[in-house]
Amino acid sequence: IRLATSDAADFSGLSPEPLTISDVVQEAVLKVAEEGVEAAAVTVVAMRAAGAARPPQRVLNLAFDRPFGIVVLPADSDVPLFTAWQADTPADRA
Repeated sequence: IRLATSDAADFSGLSPEPLTISDVVQEAVLKVAEEGVEAAAVTVVAMRAAGAARPPQRVLNLAFDRPFGIVVLPADSDVPLFTAWQADTPADRA
């Protein structure tokens, strides 16, 4: 990823104009309901002309401030398909 986001990156196979990565956004959704579980993820890579002024950097702060757990079970079994547990929080580590 360091090469792709550096000035040495070569995207000439995508465009005759020099390009650089300007933004990468990833979103994941886990929807749990009685009818079942849906999970989806998408990643978008935005590019701009190389040498163009960089847009201001955006910082996203995401806070999970309490312990939580997730277990996804199939309808026909008690064997978990997916489990996750967040036991401590940033406040616990301070």
